[in-house]
Parts: sequence; structure tokens; C-alpha cells
Amino acid sequence: MTTNDFDNTQHSASAGNGYNRRDFLKISAIAAASASVLHSLNARARLPTPLEIFQRMGDSPDRTLVGYGSKLTVRAGDSIDFKVNAINGGKFKADLMQIINGDKLSRYKDRFNVQAVKASFDGEYDGVHQPLNVGSYIEVSVPAALDKLNSFTVGAYIYPTFLPAEFKGKVIDPNSTYVISPGIGSTIKEQYIVSRFDATTNAGWALLLEQDGCLTFKVGNGLQVVHVKLPESVRDWDFAYVAGVYDAERKQLRVTLHETPMNPGHRFTNSTAFSGHVPQQGSLRIAAARGGAGTGRHEKAAGAFTGRIADVRIANRALSDDEIALLKTEKLGKELNNDVVADWDFSTGIGTLSVSDISASQMHGEVVNTPLRAVYGLFADFATQNWQLNPAPLNAIHFHADDLYDAEWTTAFNYTIPADLKSGVYAARLTQGDFNV
Repeated sequence: MTTNDFDNTQHSASAGNGYNRRDFLKISAIAAASASVLHSLNARARLPTPLEIFQRMGDSPDRTLVGYGSKLTVRAGDSIDFKVNAINGGKFKADLMQIINGDKLSRYKDRFNVQAVKASFDGEYDGVHQPLNVGSYIEVSVPAALDKLNSFTVGAYIYPTFLPAEFKGKVIDPNSTYVISPGIGSTIKEQYIVSRFDATTNAGWALLLEQDGCLTFKVGNGLQVVHVKLPESVRDWDFAYVAGVYDAERKQLRVTLHETPMNPGHRFTNSTAFSGHVPQQGSLRIAAARGGAGTGRHEKAAGAFTGRIADVRIANRALSDDEIALLKTEKLGKELNNDVVADWDFSTGIGTLSVSDISASQMHGEVVNTPLRAVYGLFADFATQNWQLNPAPLNAIHFHADDLYDAEWTTAFNYTIPADLKSGVYAARLTQGDFNV
């Protein structure tokens, strides 16, 4: 928290340190959480790698508090809310610190200096456990055009960048911007691509990748779940077209995978008999399923997808394999004009928290936890990287299972900046037992 506006200057780490800007930000967040971690770092005049930070976490007191402020900069008269997660509950203390020099990593670490400043929020508070609900996705809260569907087909292009079966529990390439946090990567079992599925009740339908990377289309009624699954894993770091089909007339579920480059040897289809009812209820999600209530307005993301998704479309009947080939074209032809009831174009609304359904249904969606937008899709000509000049080729979104925008925690305490507080960098210090942050 600063009490004046200032220019943000980005400092890039050298390649020899083995991390990029995203890793640097993660290191900073971890290191700032515990003074004892900083104290235990070796004296070399360089920043530690992410792995070194994690290894030294065991030398610090057990983490019991995590918090953040609602604003980065404030002026006199402004108000800032502080959100706190007391992992084990219990009371904690809070006071205000002015950070004169917060550097305990470089050659100037001996000059580390923070000073207590009297503030109106100084005191003791009741701690509340508030979890982090991570994972980016798109929420279509009222998919009314799907409610009366019987047979249907759902398809999308995917470009997976994480397969749980290959996760080793550590950062293999620390320079990658697509690294999944070790504590999160180990928990991922399945990755939803498009779903109207409630993972808490096993009701609805979903097109997803299983833990082994195999494409699956599943339907649940709350009592049992029926799957149709391909026997081979999809390729990661490559585009593929995936589709799930429910054919009520034939009483069949079908799943289809078209890998690139396209030839007959790269098309895979499997089907299974299914005579039950496919529930069409609740919101639709792209890159996740419903995981239950969250800490605020947004619900939890179950099975958040990591990778690119583009050209998500839904047809109001069971399409044949030849018709699925038409569904996946860059621009829909007139053959399916009357059949497609949803067509989300991710190249529109870049720079906002919304995505547009360009079909007649107009089932627009909300982007949750800020995935990476303006990403090249399969049909990109790479003529420009500026989405403001030509957004059309940047019609994919890269989702991550560890994305987070707003934790939506409740406010623990509030501070209104007094007129006599000097300009500077300040932080609320939280203390519980031997742990402080």
C-alpha cells in the first residue's frame, strides 16, 4: 500500500537466475509472507529460484495467516479494506508498518528497515478461514437456448498445456509461463472443456479430459454417471478438435477427437448406449464445471482446464461425423445456420470480462479469474499481435488452473488514510502466535 501514485517500473531478472517475470512475482509473494524465509536465504547476491524458496519454507513458522489489501495505492481520505484468511481460525493482531527498505535478498539486505506507525485499526481481530478458489473459466449464467434441447452436439478446439498424468510435482522448466503451481498441479484429476455439470451432485453433462488425458463425454443424473471415453490421450501443446454428441433417437452418447495435422489416421470416435435423460439445468461453463459455493459472488471451479480453448459451438441436434467437420470450420457455413444455437467468439470483448455469443441465442458469458486473452487460435495468420488492429486471429483464450483475480474474501478490518500520514510505502502487519506477515 502506498500513499501516493507512482510509476510502475518493471525490473527483469537475468536469465541466469532461471525464472521470468511471472516467476519473479510468485517468488516475491512467497518471500514477503515470512520474514524468517528471507532471513534464512543464503548470502549470494542474487534472487533465489522458485525451488529454493519452497525448500526454505520448511524453516519458517507454520503459515497461519494470508491477507491482501483491496487497493495498491491510496491518498489521504481514501479507504482501504484488508482481507485476511486465518487458516486455523483464532484471533490475530494487526498494526501498520512503514516500509523504509523491504529488501532482504540483495547485497543491501542489511539495510532492511520497517517501522511501526500508529493506526486506527491497530488491535486484535477474530480470524476466519477463507479458502482461495482458483482456476479461470467462462460462466454463462442463463443458457436458456439449451434448456429444451434433447439431442445436441458440443464442440471446441483445445490446446492442452498441462496433463495431470505427466505432472511430477516440481517445476521442470522454471522459464515457462505455463507452469502450474506445485501445490495445485498435484490436485488436478480432470479438466473440463465445456460443461453444464455440477460436480457436487454429479448431475448434467460435460466434455472433458480425464486425468490420463483421454477425451470423455459424460452424463449424470445425480445417482449415476455414464461415460464414453477414447482409449488414447490427447497430445499436449497442439491443437485438436473435440466434440461430444447426445443422440436421443439412437439412444447413444458419442465422443470425437480430430487431431492436427488432419488425415484419416488422426480421427478417433467412440460411442456407448445411453437411454436415460440428459439434464439441461444450471449455468454453462467453459474450462470448468460447477464446484459448489465460493467465498463471494462466484462459485468454485471444479476441474479447471489449463490450455487454450477456441471456437466453442453447440448444435441443437446430433451431428454426423461429416457435419462435425463443418462445425469446426473457421466460419460456419449455411449448412448449419439453423442448427447452431451457441457460437462463442473469444476475439470479441478482448480487454473486458465478457465473451460474446454471436449466434441468434446471444448467450453471452462472463470471464472469471482473468485467463490470458488475445491468444492465437488455430486459424491465425500471425499478421499482427495487436488485437486492437485486428482481433480476429486472436480468438483463443488460455485458461490456467491456478489463475486468480479476486479471492472475494470478506473484510477483516478497514483503514481510512489520515491527512497527516506521510507519503510512503506501508503494509498491515498480521501476527498470530510466532507467525507474522
